[in-house]
Amino acid sequence: MTERKTSARPASSFAAADAFLRRRTSTDVFWASVVLILLLAVAVLCIALWPRMGRYTVSADTDVVTVEIPGGSHLPVWGDLPLEAGDAQAGGRCAGATLRLADHLDHPLKAVIRRSGEGLQVDLQSDAASLGALTCKGLTTPAGSHATLRWSPPERPDGQPDKAWIPPVLAFEGYVEIGSQGFDEVVAIPVLKTGSVTVEAASRSFRSGRPRTEAPLSLGDNVSFQGEAGKPVIARGVATLSEDALDVVVRADAKHASIIRFGESDAEPTLVAPSLLSRLQAQDEWAIYAILGTLAVGLFGALKAYVAALETRKAQPGRKRA
Repeated sequence: MTERKTSARPASSFAAADAFLRRRTSTDVFWASVVLILLLAVAVLCIALWPRMGRYTVSADTDVVTVEIPGGSHLPVWGDLPLEAGDAQAGGRCAGATLRLADHLDHPLKAVIRRSGEGLQVDLQSDAASLGALTCKGLTTPAGSHATLRWSPPERPDGQPDKAWIPPVLAFEGYVEIGSQGFDEVVAIPVLKTGSVTVEAASRSFRSGRPRTEAPLSLGDNVSFQGEAGKPVIARGVATLSEDALDVVVRADAKHASIIRFGESDAEPTLVAPSLLSRLQAQDEWAIYAILGTLAVGLFGALKAYVAALETRKAQPGRKRA
């Protein structure tokens, strides 16, 4: 009887030790899985809370584009610009007068590009003393603080505009607004007619993804670009004449594009920004694989720990009541 009890004790000790190790292993695997899942959640949260920068492209037909060039910035190189006949503000009535913009101004310059009749018109205005050099009849003098530029197709012998005329393509850079604001007067005003805003999501490393989001633009919309705290950001674009409007393409790296719809309040614009899913899709391939791998390992570890805990519980010998 004594030998049987002695031989039974080591067996029960080994079983208890094995059960303890099983519980210990399953517990370690479980907590390791929890840590992996938490790391995954932190990674996704960092992507979600990281500034939602995106690359925006607006392609639109519009009657007007407003560009504000900050003071100290280089002005667009447009060459010798034709002044509208009778532009007294630019230095007097002089047929064939041209304006060459200065390299840069200390004050902001506002340029309103619009379609006017069959031609293209640009209204320039600044607080600077002079926009640049005015040339009239071979004489060059300082220009005024604002001017009106105009490109028009030449007339054919029958008095009709020449359809073969190629309008200029104006490149610009600054704080851009596409379309008009305010509809107080019931008159013909320049407005955005149609177009779209395409957003490319950007990852933390700012690797541009494929276009993820596209928002259509409607008649009367006004589009601008904002960064952090709603501050405007620099955009770049080109504009030229199309059949019945300005053909405009503008690109900007911004937090969101602000669209003021016709009839909406300026305080409640429609904001277009990259979604969380699009920003996840825009991550580098290694980041996607790391996130999916972490999720798979974490779920597998948690499942394995759960199964091991069940097996350990079944393997434990039942305690006998005294």
